[in-house]
Amino acid sequence: MNDEGLDIESTYRTAAASGDIDALHDVIASKGIDILARGVPYLIVAARNRRRDALRHQGVEDRYVRRQKAAHVDVDPVDRIFAAAQLNLLLASLGNWPDHDALLLWWSAADVPDSEIIDRLRPFGIEIDSRSTLRKRRERLRRKLKRELARTG
Repeated sequence: MNDEGLDIESTYRTAAASGDIDALHDVIASKGIDILARGVPYLIVAARNRRRDALRHQGVEDRYVRRQKAAHVDVDPVDRIFAAAQLNLLLASLGNWPDHDALLLWWSAADVPDSEIIDRLRPFGIEIDSRSTLRKRRERLRRKLKRELARTG
């Protein structure tokens, strides 16, 4: 198997371990195998959106949507535009990072326990020997992201 095949396989395995495998398979079936080249964060979001669409067609809202509706307050449209622009900058910045670095921050934001993050990084060839090392790496990545966002924003 060539390096590209290994990258696609690694991307698939990581995306499958990170979310709803049925929704991921739906995305791959509808978009083709080339969709795996888009990277893990893209696949996770696409699978989540696919699952939401399926639930919406069934007349069911997922927990995230219900929580968002419950927490809804009137927001100035300008604030929404600004927030969307910030999100686009964030996604563009993370899109240029290696998958393992972007996922480390993603999993941390999702409150995945440090021990599980360490285990999830192993398929990428990242061996972290302690939680302290993970915390240092996470802080370096956060500082890097802040610098990139300050430069582009």
